[in-house]
Amino acid sequence: LLEDLKSIRRVGLQDESLDKLPLQERILRDLRDSPGRLKTMLQGLEDGQHPIVEHGGARNVTLLVTNRCIALARRKLRLLLELSQRQEEFMQFDSQRDLLLQRVAQGGSMPPQLCNTHKFLARLVHKGNPWDADRTDF
Repeated sequence: LLEDLKSIRRVGLQDESLDKLPLQERILRDLRDSPGRLKTMLQGLEDGQHPIVEHGGARNVTLLVTNRCIALARRKLRLLLELSQRQEEFMQFDSQRDLLLQRVAQGGSMPPQLCNTHKFLARLVHKGNPWDADRTDF
């Protein structure tokens, strides 16, 4: 059980500068995450739970905190996937920008994917430091 608990604490550790931080804080602070890295981390966290439960540690504090980390990583993954999709759409329109500019100059409208980008980003970006946010209801 102790080995399983120790290994689940190390899942997804990529950045040595974040090595000493708790897993929740590492997830929040890591600015180089990608959907692929988060999916790998999530898989490791979820797979790491099974041996702990089998050894009778279902209510162990580490496992309970790990469940919070899984929820946090899933939310971050959803946000990154949404951002990645919007980035891909932007890149597609960017490759056709001359045609798009001509169409707009002739009275056409901008594609909705290119409008209100600042509102889109404001909705995804946490105000302040996420690791300092109130997590009492988490």
